[in-house]
Amino acid sequence: MNSDATEEIRALFGQGKLFTHPKPSKLLHHFVKIATTSNNEDIILDFFSGSATTAHAVMQLNAEDGGNRKFIMVQLPEVAEEKSEAYKAGYTNICEIGKERIRRAGAKILEEHTEKTVQQTIDGSETSPPDIGFRVLKLDTSNLHAWDGTPIGDGNLQTLFDRFDAREKPSSKTALIWILSLK
Repeated sequence: MNSDATEEIRALFGQGKLFTHPKPSKLLHHFVKIATTSNNEDIILDFFSGSATTAHAVMQLNAEDGGNRKFIMVQLPEVAEEKSEAYKAGYTNICEIGKERIRRAGAKILEEHTEKTVQQTIDGSETSPPDIGFRVLKLDTSNLHAWDGTPIGDGNLQTLFDRFDAREKPSSKTALIWILSLK
């Protein structure tokens, strides 16, 4: 139920209603468990990730069955309303809530897994801690030049060639972004 999801966020963040309609992580956990196996490196994509419930569910399932599933969360940085609990708590957009949820859920999963591992090591078996790391990609302004689609009245081909040349040459800012993304 959505009320369970709201309570789950409240437990993670320790405060009021940060997100209006969160998805229940148990439901997504169930979907991921049905659709994937622990011995594959499946990738789960959530194109409207919101508070990153899918990431939470994937990390939890990986910790439970030793899986190596990956997740990709996509969320536009929708601005939080100034009157909202999220804004009052310091979150300026939805992406910030999602990143913080992944951090907090990961820490909770790691803590639970550590307690479980301590109990299991009595019989001599060792388990590695679950992977709770993640990376964030922030998009910058586009490097694409807007196409000048105004009609060329005099039929001058040089004007058309100049327009093509402007599209081929990326700005120096773009080159810097490409270099940073390769590392």
